[in-house]
Amino acid sequence: MRLIRLLKNELASEIEDWVGEGLLEQEQADGILQRYGITPGEKQSLAYHFLIGLGFFFIGLSVMTLIGANWDDIPRSVRMLGLVSLTALTHLLGIDQFNRGKKNRAIGIFFLGNLFYGASIVLISQIYHLGEHMPDGIYWWALGCLPFAVLLNSRLIAIQMLLLALVWLWVEGSLGFYPASFPVFIAAAIYVLVRGGASQVLFLTSMVSFFLWIQFSLSAFWQEGRALEVELEHLPIAVSMIASAYGLGHWLSHLRQEVFQDYGAVMGIWCLRFVVLLLIVLGFENIWVELIEANWSHGASMLVVSGFFWLLAMTSGWIAGQVMSLAAFMALFVVTLVSLMLTQQAAHALLFQVAYNLIIVGMGIWLIIRGVNAHISHYFYTGISLILFTALLRYFDLIGNYIGGALLFLAMAGVLLAAARYWRQFEEEQRS
Repeated sequence: MRLIRLLKNELASEIEDWVGEGLLEQEQADGILQRYGITPGEKQSLAYHFLIGLGFFFIGLSVMTLIGANWDDIPRSVRMLGLVSLTALTHLLGIDQFNRGKKNRAIGIFFLGNLFYGASIVLISQIYHLGEHMPDGIYWWALGCLPFAVLLNSRLIAIQMLLLALVWLWVEGSLGFYPASFPVFIAAAIYVLVRGGASQVLFLTSMVSFFLWIQFSLSAFWQEGRALEVELEHLPIAVSMIASAYGLGHWLSHLRQEVFQDYGAVMGIWCLRFVVLLLIVLGFENIWVELIEANWSHGASMLVVSGFFWLLAMTSGWIAGQVMSLAAFMALFVVTLVSLMLTQQAAHALLFQVAYNLIIVGMGIWLIIRGVNAHISHYFYTGISLILFTALLRYFDLIGNYIGGALLFLAMAGVLLAAARYWRQFEEEQRS
């Protein structure tokens, strides 16, 4: 697995210590850093900019808190003039710093100015009672951040813009309105990723935003009442989206560019976490009762959309040479979905629960073995944690009866002991 950003930063610090202790020459250290696409001093730069951004954020919070505490005592005209002046002066200061060649400082000031801009929208709407459609204020706040993100190629402001857009997406959809212009924010974020440099946070946020927009689009397509409802058909589509992200992650990991390899690694990690979380949720009987009793009134469109994402997953997995794991995941998906649509009795929910608890154990075993064989400690400890957490949940929610729970605990104990033995044998083979 390629080193992701957090591990790269730790590697850079360790290499600096090795050079200081005389274990490595500077040329060797530079070669190792270049091997993993690390710029010397990058960690300190990232930490510095993170602290600067956090500092500006708390400055904005303090100013808004001070204004809010004395809001009723300030005359209306002074309120209006003060809000506009504060926002304008902050942005003018940012322009001045940018013209002086201090781009990073200007970005921090614009970030602060965008906070003042959003507060001005909220407070001015309160002054003149402009709250007919509340999501509009969030929309114009996010839209106001967009030019600064694009013109400055700022990843920080792009994240600020996209998070505000996600809030608008959720609020707008909950009121029954379709957020048609949401792709504009995704496109702006992708532009910043291409022009402004790598950012795993912005990349993941953009991916999640795209998937959520598709889910909201389906809600609008299925809409029957006032609000955009969350249907049970969203769950199979979400699973297919995770599969497509997993396949794309492996495809990115096989590209030559370091930035794409980092994106692929972080996608694989988060897809694994989502799958583990999904399996834990499916380990309870009540979720299966709801799925069995569902009408599946949007089954045709659900199958079309799910099929598209599974096709994307299998294609990218085939290119990356990871088609077997995705094929097994797809087979489980198809068998489960067909069984749910054919099953009519809620009593069968217990069978699904037992089956998926066995799958959880199997998943834990696979992660342990994969972690040992591939020297990936993240997989190993995820597998151990999954089994232990499942055992804890089953302690409070015994499957069937006490005998079934005791047998499950014994099986998990056997898995853990076997994992320990397997780990010891592997270490002995490595030494020899």
